[in-house]
Amino acid sequence: MRRSLAGRFFVLSALWIGATLIGAWLVIGGGLDRFVTERFRAEKRATSDAIVASLEARADGTGAVLGVPILDPRYERPLSGWYWQVTGPGETRIASTSLFRETLVPPYEAGPDGQALVAMAREVTIPGVDGALTVVVTAPAGELAATRAEIRTPLFWSLAALGAGLAALALLQGRLALGGFAHIRRGIGEIRSGAADRVPRRGLSEIDAPIDEINALLEANRATLTRTRDHVGNLAHALKTPLAALLNKAPEGSEETAIARRMDRLIGYHLRRARGAGRANLLGARSSVVEVAEDIVTVLRGAARERGVSVGVDCPEDLHFAGDREDLEEILGNLVENAIAWARTRVDVTAEAEGGEMVVRVSDDGPGIPEESHAHVLARGARLDESVNGTGLGLGIVADLVALNQGTLVFARSRDGGLLVSVTLPQAASGTHPRLGTTTRMTSQ
Repeated sequence: MRRSLAGRFFVLSALWIGATLIGAWLVIGGGLDRFVTERFRAEKRATSDAIVASLEARADGTGAVLGVPILDPRYERPLSGWYWQVTGPGETRIASTSLFRETLVPPYEAGPDGQALVAMAREVTIPGVDGALTVVVTAPAGELAATRAEIRTPLFWSLAALGAGLAALALLQGRLALGGFAHIRRGIGEIRSGAADRVPRRGLSEIDAPIDEINALLEANRATLTRTRDHVGNLAHALKTPLAALLNKAPEGSEETAIARRMDRLIGYHLRRARGAGRANLLGARSSVVEVAEDIVTVLRGAARERGVSVGVDCPEDLHFAGDREDLEEILGNLVENAIAWARTRVDVTAEAEGGEMVVRVSDDGPGIPEESHAHVLARGARLDESVNGTGLGLGIVADLVALNQGTLVFARSRDGGLLVSVTLPQAASGTHPRLGTTTRMTSQ
């Protein structure tokens, strides 16, 4: 399972936001609960104070009466839970209309109908009455809980909305902060596909710094490969010059001539392989398939004419190889040259895009290659027919270059009974071309 930096950032942000909002819910909700509880307590105390202030002794000294009625409609509704009651010595029992001839009993936690109550009880004395009077004021516990819930509900939804907004902001911030990595990934992908040769700057100092380092590394890589290619060319020139002198001086058909020619073939093989290995790692390279195919056919037109072979080219003009042009020239050149050498009358070169890759096919109407010999012909210096001119290195070079460019090479029988060689190579992304979308069909006789 792939781990995501953006996912980690979002999860950690969400956990932090969630913990903070839960803390806020507990602190603010607790404060609101205390406020509501204190409000109820203050209301009961105010009612109790009003009752005490209205109490006065009876004229006969047998108890107390309420001189001024308590004018609060909540204490008028029968069994509402809002009750008050005064009890004391003698026949003193004064109660709110809501008690409906019932009596509250300690600890005053339930009403006559079993309803849960929140009570405040106090003992007072008044002049003219022997003994203490008990004043009890109650409120319904359900109403207290409902008031708390009514206040907490908007708090909950407000904190939930705040949490969702903060989570969305964290997600957006994470995407913006990590968007530079996606930009760099796309840029490198375009370089690998041949659509670009460097990663474009983003305009943000934190992102442009690694982009500049990547581009500098690419430039250094290109410079190193260029120097290597130049060195290989110089080495080839330095080796071939004395070999040519030896071939000119050695008698034709002598052992010295055979050795010198073998050395020349091997040097050419290894130099081409070394150049191909360097070019295959050149990021950002892009080559037109149809242009290379046309150039190859033009160069080999004379050889084809001598053997009476026609060469046809059918390639889309917007098809590009994600690699160096010289690699493609080496691959197609060897394949077409080999096909002309063995064809009876015709060689066809076609190309098309398949699933993000490009497939180049070279077919002829010659004798073909037996299936059991397919692996043998790819060996360095291998030849199936010594009577045909050649070094036996061409298909080996093709196989090496195809492998270096992460491609595949497949042999099969063509429709005309000859050899069909299919080469699959990386395709470069489509780019602007003056004849984009057209197909070139060319025949050389």
